[in-house]
Amino acid sequence: MSVASKRLKLVLAAVGVVLSAGVLSFGPLVRYEVAQAGVRHGARVTVERVWPTLHGVRLRGVDVTSADVPSASAHVDEVEVAFVDGARKIAVRGGHVEAVGARDEVLAQVEAWRAKHARPAAPAGEGARNARDELDLGGFSLKWQDRREAPTESVSATGVRVDRAEDRIEVSAETAQVQQGAARVEATKGVLRVRRTEGQLRIHELSLATLDGSVVLEPPSDTADPDDDADPASSSAPSAPSAPSAPSATAVVRPRPGKRQASKAPPPPPVAPLWERRVQRGAESLVTAAKAVDAMLDGGAKIAIERIHAKVQRGADSLHVGPGRLSVGRDEGRLSVELSPSGEPGGTKAAGAGPQGTAGAQAAADKDALTFRLLVPVREDAASQEIAVDVRGGPIGLSALGIKDGDFGLFDVQQAALSMNAHLTLSGDRTTLRLEGDGKLASLSVSNKALSDEPIAGLDLAWRGKAAARLDRRRVEVEEGELDLGQIRLLAAGTYESDGRDHRLRASVDVPLVGCQAGLDSLPKGLVSRLDGMRMAGTFALKGKVAFDTARLERDFSLHWDTAVSCRVTEAPPSINVTRFTRPFERTVYTPEGLAKTIESGPGTPGWAGHGGVSKFMSVAVLTTEDGGFYRHRGFDAEAIKNSLRENLKKRRFVRGASTISMQLAKNLYLDRAKNVGRKLQEAVLTMYLEQELTKDQILELYLNVIEFGPMVYGVGPAAQHYFRADPAQLSLGQSLYLSSILPNPKIDHFTPQGAAQPSWMGFLHKLMELAHKRDRITEDELEEGLRETVVRGSPAPFRTPKPEGPRPDPGDDPPDAPDDPSWVGP
Repeated sequence: MSVASKRLKLVLAAVGVVLSAGVLSFGPLVRYEVAQAGVRHGARVTVERVWPTLHGVRLRGVDVTSADVPSASAHVDEVEVAFVDGARKIAVRGGHVEAVGARDEVLAQVEAWRAKHARPAAPAGEGARNARDELDLGGFSLKWQDRREAPTESVSATGVRVDRAEDRIEVSAETAQVQQGAARVEATKGVLRVRRTEGQLRIHELSLATLDGSVVLEPPSDTADPDDDADPASSSAPSAPSAPSAPSATAVVRPRPGKRQASKAPPPPPVAPLWERRVQRGAESLVTAAKAVDAMLDGGAKIAIERIHAKVQRGADSLHVGPGRLSVGRDEGRLSVELSPSGEPGGTKAAGAGPQGTAGAQAAADKDALTFRLLVPVREDAASQEIAVDVRGGPIGLSALGIKDGDFGLFDVQQAALSMNAHLTLSGDRTTLRLEGDGKLASLSVSNKALSDEPIAGLDLAWRGKAAARLDRRRVEVEEGELDLGQIRLLAAGTYESDGRDHRLRASVDVPLVGCQAGLDSLPKGLVSRLDGMRMAGTFALKGKVAFDTARLERDFSLHWDTAVSCRVTEAPPSINVTRFTRPFERTVYTPEGLAKTIESGPGTPGWAGHGGVSKFMSVAVLTTEDGGFYRHRGFDAEAIKNSLRENLKKRRFVRGASTISMQLAKNLYLDRAKNVGRKLQEAVLTMYLEQELTKDQILELYLNVIEFGPMVYGVGPAAQHYFRADPAQLSLGQSLYLSSILPNPKIDHFTPQGAAQPSWMGFLHKLMELAHKRDRITEDELEEGLRETVVRGSPAPFRTPKPEGPRPDPGDDPPDAPDDPSWVGP
């Protein structure tokens, strides 16, 4: 080997040693610089691997922690820094950022770190250079939760990517989830583009492919909202009468004329109703949120969610909204939030629409979509501007709105369609709500025990209205109101006011002339299932007015109506036809435990008492206590209805009904014990039918043989045996009145342990005897005989005192468990 060759080898070896030394020192040097940069920013940064690249350096396995933010940590899979054309490009690939701790605590830590290590303003030249830095950050995940085990709040995202160049930042994520208590939101394929405008970063565009949310609301509670002041109205609910007590704190004490009164502090200002305060707070929060969103938007900003779906659950009820498209923008100084169906093929048309191509389905969606639009003021004077909501469009299937079978008792929602054109506004002073518009619901099916025991299918409803509610005055005014159920139209107008305790109503109603059969056909079968197969002739119309002020019912109460009724049943199905009651028939009764049981009744069955086999005093008794106008009315007693409404308003609770003997018979013969709208409608029609087909004596005979007189004691024959071991034809005046007096609550008797009727209850029966005599239902001699009676349980013959001399004694006060006064009986 030549000397030159040996020298070349030595030079190459030396160069290799130098390069190796440089490579070996490169990693520690970069790690040191990275660690120092971390220290300057209050963080501890470690790097697993480092190696040079053509234009910079590549790092792998980067971990970041900070003593200032102990709740958070970050790990980056790979970072590449390159210097190209004088610009620094930073690319971050993969990794995750995690934080655990209460939200306020984590935010406080981050804010403290930012204040401590904020970068000072850069010199002019350096700022220009830094403005050219580009950040490409992708493929990492974010996760925060308020606690490690069973978190109640959390935020997470996957596939996060951040691109930053000059004056723009773009953030995207494959998925994102937010949970707060019972509320949960999930989003996919989100993109956020931010621009620097006038030195501030503002949203230029926000788009999401999907957004799914769910929230569980607490069921209604009897307790007041702890964040609300006590609402005077909440304590004004009527309660059972009690013994006189000291005046309450809200009682008004008026000074006596001429007597000097000690000076008192002025009364506190009236407290706004609870619901008014909630509406106002909600409006204020809405305006504040809208202004905050508006402040984050730059000119021409767009926010769009292609498919949004939400589920709200409260107890056993749930409501689905969507899927739909959501867009947010500006409209003449207002933030506009618009929601419309997503236009998925076949999802926006009402049931029965034929198949369509994608383009045709989208065109149908645009034409028939039901659009919700919310306009919230965001200008400086937003507090004095109204908030508006518009709902327009249809017909559209309820399923296209996201409503599902089971939501609030609905079923067959695929068949139901909604049309609406409504405008709702909340005034600038947040005191007046106004609604104007109309709408239609077709083929609605619902299961609701307040309406009917049976599911109601195929309900067609239409409404039109113009109304306003003054929140500060608790006043609602309906200028125009119309509700159409098939061919039945109900027109109404009026005003309602309340001061928290007393209520004032002025209203008029009008049901225009309708054929009786057309009206019956307009009622869904599930609402009046017992009337299935009935045919009617004639017409029906009604006009009525009601006015009252509960503060002065004696002077300010009126209820008037005029009817034009020529309805007549022309055909009744076998289950209803009254001919079945001329022979033994089966009917449903109830055990003391409330269980339904079938028994046999009717002429010829044990215990049945024909009209001639019952004491005349039994008829006197029920006419005195149950229905004084029985022989005058045709099943409905207008005066009793008026008196019942007045008395219930006066007592602020239900203390008096207006059911006639015919109405009670219809309930007992045909209907169960449920109390709902369907039962009352069927009761009215069946009462009319009984009055049409039977004489008054036949109605009374049936009534006395089916009415309940005690636990599993049905009919006057079994009742006479049960209480007095007597035949119904032998009942005395006192015994008859005793039996009729317990009809409102037949599960309680009023006898002493020795068997005699309680003295207080006998006094009450004596008052009823006086009333029967006053109404010429018994003679003077019969009254005298009755007043000497003491009803004894188990004794066919009542105990009678010797005939007194002199004036009759005062029968005394009513017993504590008797009705409030004898006015509860029929007139």
